[in-house]
Amino acid sequence: MHCPGVTKNSLGLLVGLLSCCIVGGLVVVAQAMELIDADTSPLYFESPQAAVPIIADLLEAENWPTLARYYDLSGSDVDRAELVSGRFLIRTERPEVAHPAGFWRYKHPFAPGFKFSAVHDTGADGVVQVVVMVEIDQGGGMIQRGLDSFFMRRFAKGYQILPPVEDEGDATLVPGPLPVPADEVTVTASLVPPKEPLTVGLLAGGLRASIQNEGPFPVALVAVQWAGYREDLGNWRRRIYGATRETLEGNVEFDMLAQQLTQHEFDHGLILPGEQLEVAVPITPQRDGRHNLLVSYEVIGGDWMGRVLLADAGTGARNTLYRPVTKERLESGLRAAGANAILRPDAAPRSVNTDTFHLQIPIARDPMFSKTGPMSYVEASRRAGLSPETQEFWSYYRAPLEAWFFVRSDRTAVALVKAPNLNPELPPKAPPGFKPKNYKWAVRKMPRMDVSVPDDFCLGEDNATRMLLHPAEYGDLIDCNTPKTDMYYDPGETSVPSRLLWSILGRAAEKSRVVELVRIDPNGLGGEYVLTAGVEVDPAGRWYEPDVESLKCPVETGELLRELIAIDARTVNGTLMVPVRETFSAMGYQVQYTAATRTIAVYKGPATVRFSLGAATGMAYMAGPGREFTWPVLPGWYRIDGKAAKTYVPLLATCEALELPVEDRDGRILIGTAYELAIQSLQESGPPNVPGRPTVKH
Repeated sequence: MHCPGVTKNSLGLLVGLLSCCIVGGLVVVAQAMELIDADTSPLYFESPQAAVPIIADLLEAENWPTLARYYDLSGSDVDRAELVSGRFLIRTERPEVAHPAGFWRYKHPFAPGFKFSAVHDTGADGVVQVVVMVEIDQGGGMIQRGLDSFFMRRFAKGYQILPPVEDEGDATLVPGPLPVPADEVTVTASLVPPKEPLTVGLLAGGLRASIQNEGPFPVALVAVQWAGYREDLGNWRRRIYGATRETLEGNVEFDMLAQQLTQHEFDHGLILPGEQLEVAVPITPQRDGRHNLLVSYEVIGGDWMGRVLLADAGTGARNTLYRPVTKERLESGLRAAGANAILRPDAAPRSVNTDTFHLQIPIARDPMFSKTGPMSYVEASRRAGLSPETQEFWSYYRAPLEAWFFVRSDRTAVALVKAPNLNPELPPKAPPGFKPKNYKWAVRKMPRMDVSVPDDFCLGEDNATRMLLHPAEYGDLIDCNTPKTDMYYDPGETSVPSRLLWSILGRAAEKSRVVELVRIDPNGLGGEYVLTAGVEVDPAGRWYEPDVESLKCPVETGELLRELIAIDARTVNGTLMVPVRETFSAMGYQVQYTAATRTIAVYKGPATVRFSLGAATGMAYMAGPGREFTWPVLPGWYRIDGKAAKTYVPLLATCEALELPVEDRDGRILIGTAYELAIQSLQESGPPNVPGRPTVKH
């Protein structure tokens, strides 16, 4: 109801309100007050980028009157009352096909949750197209991406929103290029047949997939990855070493020898219509070999030839000229799929599609499983306490560790390790000549870990594993590297020898640390994966926990706190002899004596030393496959201390066999980075024919 007596003059306002109360009651009073307080003066955004979060906040708060003030309705048929009431902006009836996130409720300009993506000039006077994007994590490494757009007009005071165009003939609101419809895009993927069948549990590092573009528009790869495995590391669009500059003709000149990074980003995952590109897709095959390959790509629609720049084959060795695509250049067939290309930054908004391809990886049928134990993942998982028929898990066999690893989707893990069997027993009905195995399988508790972590065990030089380690948590086990900055940022990976990896994993389990696979690219030169057990990094791979500054201390490198081992020692012709059980048990090794063979075994994981006591032909001990050390006659050293009998062994030779570094600092005997011998008494004794060092057989 309109009350003509309502004005902003104090007396007229009071009279008008009283008359409205008499005629229409309190509801009419409230409506009148709303009309009085409503401010219809126009509002402007500083920029399209700044507009998107403000619009999203107003939509979520359902503040329709304020949002209406940001609209430019000049030349349109939209009634501002429709904006103020929200009827123009919100749907009340759910359509038959609707996104479960509730985007259907918002008719204009976009749904809350979308973020600013790009802005493009439409060519019309002051009109720009604003592109917004949303990413939805669907789990299992699958990211659903969606695009939307709306138009704004630029004024002297700022930007205002334009209502959607119903009359496509309106020359003042010419829409820019919109995302290409999905039915006009055809991308297929297939596995390149491997040279030989693959084995469950073993990394297929050379596996490749062929991505074909059978549609009419170019596509640029964003990610190619296996579902639930690990994220893509293709770095498909990036700046590279060198310099780029625009020429007057609209080309881009690339100087590959310049000592800097290019201003332009290069795409090496661009696939033109009719092309195919082979992509490395390593994976550890599982079970029946069926896996889902996710291919994410951007579609470059519209008049794309002028916006895609390809290298000119006729340029020199130092400088390469990138020119826009022409029909003649395509027909010449000079382009190689996967070669670098440049996409102009003012290109049309590109839609992002993710397609899933169900691919069958060929699995070897090896009844002997000669490469994995020999044991199949089925038998190994059962011995580890899992049920391959009813439980889901990932299986990995790492030959340098002689171990199976099993990781569930919740990141709980267990390992099955081949260990020496020092007392093999004959089966009750063993045939004559039957020899029992000298090894056994043992279950080891593992820390929680990402599902593909075991793939990165022992991949470095000499079977080492690259990890980011917290010095305060692992410094007693190994010298931990920390980040440093010279010309570039060095993340400070520690190379963990295979013999120490079990200790690192055991410590992580003890401290409830999750072994994670983190992607690092601190210098923008291409990402890579590295493992971490307690170090937290930012998205680029720079440490933020622990604080690097807090790790700096004035002590000499390597002077870590060491655990003291108090022992009675003796020397034989200058060779330091130590009690085997006291010394090596204190360092976490198992020490086992077998009376039947008069042998002592010292072992931890795959590192093993065996002593033969009182052997007429000498003493021999092993340290890993292919290494044998032999001493001449050494009857075994015994020292009676009350009721205790101690067997003495040469410290230097034993540590050398176990790959433990030993350092003598003026009588301070340091073993590795964690232990120091506190020798209580030292005496010289023994026969003169005992040598100081062993001889080595290869």
